[in-house]
Amino acid sequence: METQGTYNIDSVPVSGLPDRYKVGKTAIYDRLKALGIEPEKRGRSSHISGAQLDQMDELDTRLKAGEAMPSNLTTGQTEPDRRTFTEQSLNNSIALSPSTDSNLLTIALLQTLKKPTDIMANYHALQSACDNGWLLPTDKVRELIGVKPHGDKFDRLGFRFVRSDRRTEWKVVRVS
Repeated sequence: METQGTYNIDSVPVSGLPDRYKVGKTAIYDRLKALGIEPEKRGRSSHISGAQLDQMDELDTRLKAGEAMPSNLTTGQTEPDRRTFTEQSLNNSIALSPSTDSNLLTIALLQTLKKPTDIMANYHALQSACDNGWLLPTDKVRELIGVKPHGDKFDRLGFRFVRSDRRTEWKVVRVS
């Protein structure tokens, strides 16, 4: 029989997060990945800590305010007991061990999220692509509109995005 001290009492099941944030499971796992959060497995369910839930709440607030999902965050296992968190645009790395205070991760994430998104610059870039007939790569379209392009054509932000024959580039057309 397991004792109560085996698990972190201050935890939340991941299965309850879609209802909390009014998004699908895929979006939840994308957010967890962007934050570098690895849920703790307990049998068939996964849990996150209260501190990680606070990070998820902060990210949800920023996403609902119109900011794009941070796509420049990467995590990876470098040793069995260490993780490396890298924010590429600031060109810095913070190595975190499991015993390190999660405040360092929170500070690094907030530095990334506090960078203002100049939505008008995104509109100008899309208009330039439209005016000049430029084909934009998928990753650039994702950066400009805040979501991954899908299908063969779709509308977003007053523009229509049409997949080119190369399948990895998009033509931008103004929708009237």
